[in-house]
Amino acid sequence: MILIVLAVFTFAELLLSGYDKAKKQLFVLAYICTVVLIASRYSIGPDIMSYIPFYKNMSNADFLHYEGNFEYGFALFCMLCNDIGLSYWGMTCVVTLLYFVPLYFVWRKIPDYRILALFALVVFDYNLMLYELRQCLAVAFMLWAFLFWEKKMFVMVFACCLVSCTMHKSAVIMFLLAGLVYLLRGLRIEVKAYLLLGLALFLMLMIPLGSVLEALIAYLPFPHASISSLLHHLSRTQSLQLVFPIYIGAILCLAYYLSKDNDKRTLHWMAWMSFLVIVLLFQYWFLLNRIRSYFLPFIIPYFCYVVYYSKQKNRLPIQLFVLLFLAFGISLIYRNNRDASKLYSKSNNISTVFERFKYSEADLQKRQIDEAEKFWRYDYNDKEKW
Repeated sequence: MILIVLAVFTFAELLLSGYDKAKKQLFVLAYICTVVLIASRYSIGPDIMSYIPFYKNMSNADFLHYEGNFEYGFALFCMLCNDIGLSYWGMTCVVTLLYFVPLYFVWRKIPDYRILALFALVVFDYNLMLYELRQCLAVAFMLWAFLFWEKKMFVMVFACCLVSCTMHKSAVIMFLLAGLVYLLRGLRIEVKAYLLLGLALFLMLMIPLGSVLEALIAYLPFPHASISSLLHHLSRTQSLQLVFPIYIGAILCLAYYLSKDNDKRTLHWMAWMSFLVIVLLFQYWFLLNRIRSYFLPFIIPYFCYVVYYSKQKNRLPIQLFVLLFLAFGISLIYRNNRDASKLYSKSNNISTVFERFKYSEADLQKRQIDEAEKFWRYDYNDKEKW
């Protein structure tokens, strides 16, 4: 539903190509619609089987003696939401707002075609926005950290990074990598660097890095449960994926449109490193889908920035890439609907808070939890990947 609505807004934006004021107004409308649609979801997705009981139990929990499976930051967040009387839906709504408020300020920096960029983000990250509450909070606080960094409010940057790491364990890895990459920010990225990435992406179709990654993970100073989770993510692989032309197209477009100026050297370097992660983990789609959520809100605006400020270059490559991406987005909408019809469970079916006018909270949650149980029992191992 969300993808269909955004696809319509995207085509409307493309039709208004010469009307900048109208496009800005349309973007605000599209953004509000996206936030409302996502915030109004009600107990959907397979993870509610764990989230709903956990949230209810946190109402009487003693945080100082918490020993649950979820991260401490998320447990504290749930306890605070419970203490102020928020229902489970109210808590998910807060998560949505914490993510989309800072994202709006990041998206305003995109010089043109913001709806198309938003459509791209939702295409790649709708799982994060709809189902993955803990990681969504981790990414949200990373976005807040970025905004505070721009204002040179470094105490707030540190606080947001710390909170992000307590929401989801993957944030710890990302901040360590980001710090390492930032230390090497003086390196200059040129066209050849992106061409090498394109070549490497083709090679990754044939060269599995699983054994190397498993060996590296074994040395990480993380709890056994975290190591097991990482190894599980690595176990789900796929060489040929529909998203491959999008990755290679984006890399080649950056190689063509990249400016040779040095005023954005740090930005160019960090964006290139983000694409390097995509290339190295391409086959390991399950792990990559988790990790790329942290840098998609930045490399999509970066991509738009590079293309927009290279107006002297021929526009045909980016026009072809946009057509390719729109075809990918439409095919994804079709595949999602087709695959959902094959599942035994209906845990991802549209369920909104407005159903509360007809059903009680207990009845709705029981229905959705029953579907989530069916998903884990019958559908999880057979679900198709893209």
